[in-house]
Amino acid sequence: TPNVGVTNGSNAVAGNVGETISSTNVTTGAATTTNLVAITSITLTAGDWDISAIALLESLGGVFVANSASVVCISSTSASTAGTVQTLSYILFQANAAVTNSGQFGGIGVIPKYPTSVSSTTTYYLNASTSYTSTAPAWIGGIVARRVR
Repeated sequence: TPNVGVTNGSNAVAGNVGETISSTNVTTGAATTTNLVAITSITLTAGDWDISAIALLESLGGVFVANSASVVCISSTSASTAGTVQTLSYILFQANAAVTNSGQFGGIGVIPKYPTSVSSTTTYYLNASTSYTSTAPAWIGGIVARRVR
């Protein structure tokens, strides 16, 4: 039988075209320019998928380092050393160094679409890092995948 999607506006069942898997989370921790923090993850079964992600950086009272890059990435490796992580798709942005108060927005990283082909069940992670002083920031993020074949 073909791996068909749906035509009635309902959700596609597992294994069919259009199946969607997603996860969102809020994470705090040592998300520095040398270490990544895992925000959330999803596990995909064999097939072709389009993965996208978004992560918002929020100050929890610390100060972001001026002129330093923040990273948001989709990876098949959980959080690790930023320079050696097996990044599949990533975006760099500069955190707002003027943010000094708890709850203020520091920046956003968006990965609109990363197409991948999975031959066996694989976990994909949404990882991020930034430079800050004193209090570690919060990362608020989500990752979603849609089966395309």
